[in-house]
Amino acid sequence: KDIKEIYEVPWTWRDWMRDNWPWLAGGAAGIAALILLIRYLRRRARGPAAAREEQRPPEPMHVRTLTALEEIGRRNLWQQGMVKQYQSEVTDVLRAYIEERFQVPALESTTDELLAALNMSSMSAAQREQLANMLRMADMVKFAKWTPLPVENEQLLAGAIKLVQQTSAPEPTPSTH
Repeated sequence: KDIKEIYEVPWTWRDWMRDNWPWLAGGAAGIAALILLIRYLRRRARGPAAAREEQRPPEPMHVRTLTALEEIGRRNLWQQGMVKQYQSEVTDVLRAYIEERFQVPALESTTDELLAALNMSSMSAAQREQLANMLRMADMVKFAKWTPLPVENEQLLAGAIKLVQQTSAPEPTPSTH
């Protein structure tokens, strides 16, 4: 009998996968192991830095408040016509500071309720009067649609910063003995 001609067998991916699946599974496992190793090494390298961040003491509340007030000033809200938003943000930051500093419910209270609660605090009468003027002006802007003068907007922020600086708890000084 003669030699038969070369017969081409139809090729399919299914046949190729059946023949080579151990190599594919091994490659995928190797890539997964490499990715996990890289992630582990990166986390381990970041570990001491994260621990140092946790050990860092939180910023004092007056520093956080002053930073927030300065940020409001940098955004130039009232210069862009957003007077109500400007007044609201300044007084909200100030109320949050007073609530944390003097332990009175400032955020949920009306201006009069807040001022009455502060009568029993360590805040001086002059400071309470300064706060009362700022809050009442902001109330007029927010609720009576009153438009303050530009100098009054500037004085609100300056007064808030001054009040926070005056009422911040004194920092403990290390003794030299």
